[in-house]
Parts: sequence; C-alpha cells; structure tokens
Amino acid sequence: MDGELENRFVLTNHNFFLALYNLARALFAHDEKPFESMFAQLLTEKMETHDKELVGGRSPQLKENTHIILSEDSIKMYLTYLDQLKSLFTRFIHRNFNAKKKIQSWKEIEEKKVQMVVSAFLKMCRVKHMIPSLLNIETLQSFIAQHVLTPMNNEEYDFLMEKKQLLNIYAEDINPQESQCLPEDGEPGLLFHEFIILLGLIAINCSGTSANEDVNIENFFVDTLGFTKIPEEKRKFKAFDDYLKPPKSKKGLGVTDADELIKQI
Repeated sequence: MDGELENRFVLTNHNFFLALYNLARALFAHDEKPFESMFAQLLTEKMETHDKELVGGRSPQLKENTHIILSEDSIKMYLTYLDQLKSLFTRFIHRNFNAKKKIQSWKEIEEKKVQMVVSAFLKMCRVKHMIPSLLNIETLQSFIAQHVLTPMNNEEYDFLMEKKQLLNIYAEDINPQESQCLPEDGEPGLLFHEFIILLGLIAINCSGTSANEDVNIENFFVDTLGFTKIPEEKRKFKAFDDYLKPPKSKKGLGVTDADELIKQI
C-alpha cells in the first residue's frame, strides 16, 4: 500500500454506525424504518420457504430487553462461553439427543446450518431443570413465539400461535430425559444465534438479581446450565476500534503489515 495512512482515514466506531445509517437511508428511503429494513433484508441470512422462495431471515424483535441481550457486555459473555454453548447446542440437537451420542458434529451443524427444533429446546429446559424451576411452559412458549421465532409461514403460525403445540408436547411428555424427540410437520427450529438469544432472554428475565445483566447471564450459564466458569485472566477482548487502527509506523502501513492486520481480524 503506497503512502502514509493518516488518522483521518481511520474508521471510528461512531463513523462506522453513521455510515451504516446513511446507507440504510439511501437504500430504503421509502421505508418507515430504513435501518431495520436493511438489517432484515441484507444483513440476515436468507431462508427458503416451503415453495422454494428466498425470504429475509428472522431478526430479534426490538422489544425492551433486546438491547440488553445484544449489549456489548452481554455479547462478551456469550463469546466467553462460546465453546460451551456450541457443545450444549450440539448435545441437544434432536438426532444427537435421541441417539445419546454425537451423530452430528459441531462442524456439520455449522456448515449445514442445522437448526434445533423447538421441542428439542424444550427437552433441554426440562433436562437442565429450567422448567419449572426458573420458568413455566407458558413463558417459554411466549419467549419463542413472540420474541425469537416469530412465524414466517402458515405452518409455523399454526404450530406456535394457533395450536400452541409446545404446550401439548410438554403435557404429553412424561419422561423428558428418556423419551425421543420427534419433530412435527411445520415445527420451527432455532439457528445457533437464535439459541443464544433465547438463552439470554431467559437469563435476564428469569434468573439472577444483579443490576449487571452480564453477571446474571454468567450466573445462569454456570449455575443452571452447568458451564465451567472461565477465569478472568482468560477473558481478553479487543475494543472494536483496535481492529480498525493500523499499527503505528513512521513509514505507514505496508503490504506485509496489512496482511498481519487482516490475520488478526
């Protein structure tokens, strides 16, 4: 890269979000909420409907708790326990739960974007004694249907809203630790990031009394889900701007330095 890279060309945190906001206004000028429209249509993964049409993927409902669940401190806590969250998700994918062994690895789940059907999440809640200790089945039904997995087609609407099928599955499953998890037609599933959001929602609404929500999330992970607590010395995070600022050099940022910076990202 020729020439010196001056500080005025560094994209700061404020300018980054300002650029996103202006881009949304340009692309979705006629929408009432242009930023949300851009987020839903461009920055979320497309999903295929039953008639093979690609539609914008789900994004969390912007309710009172959404900003807490997706705050910087909360996200740091998810990253701290990311490996254990992956293991939990892998364990309770219905094929693995039914076989009592790992049929699908995390690598396969990640590559194929395997979802955890909501009845498998219900299994997990009962095996981990979240139900009825922290919340009841009606609350879980509400969290899933109204906050995380708002229905995207008629089948999902019937399952979650019309029939409230999770309540029936809960009532009929008298031995949740041993019975099989058998997904029903039209049953929606959680992608991994939706799984984390739902856990965060449960943590801040049903667990903990600390004024710091990230503390409540960690206590929920450790005390309820049985995660191994991560020592403080192993929690090292870079600030967002640290990834954008080049290494200080009188000669500017050369090609070799740029390659090293990209590797860090």
